[in-house]
Amino acid sequence: MKSVTSIWRVISICFLLVISCEKNSKPPNENKLKENPEFLTDYLGEKIKRDFTGTLTDSDKNPLENVTITIGNKTSTTAIDGDFYLRNADVNTNFAYIEFKKEGYKDYAISMKPVDSINELTIVLLEESELCLFWFCKHNHNLPNSKN
Repeated sequence: MKSVTSIWRVISICFLLVISCEKNSKPPNENKLKENPEFLTDYLGEKIKRDFTGTLTDSDKNPLENVTITIGNKTSTTAIDGDFYLRNADVNTNFAYIEFKKEGYKDYAISMKPVDSINELTIVLLEESELCLFWFCKHNHNLPNSKN
């Protein structure tokens, strides 16, 4: 008799576990990406035009002149004070790819989600001969909570 009671207990527990697991068909956050994207635009978003401004310096915080900046279909160079401004660059609502190039410095690229207002950037370029240990160095790697 004990074995029959034990079997019923096990069956009851299994039944309760099965019915308590409810499949949630709605995503918890409506802003999340689609589960099964069909197109790249599901990730990147629609094509839009945005403005970008910023300053480029070397590791000693000296402004860099004539750095080439490419964002989408637009290219610009920095002025003598290291500043640049790009208007109406083609980007996506969830993705912008930005390249920075200057002779004698390591090429640098970032990706970001553009904002509705002007996108402001502060970038530090490293000289080609300069070593970097990443997490111990003083350079800007565009990490969250970066103090440079």
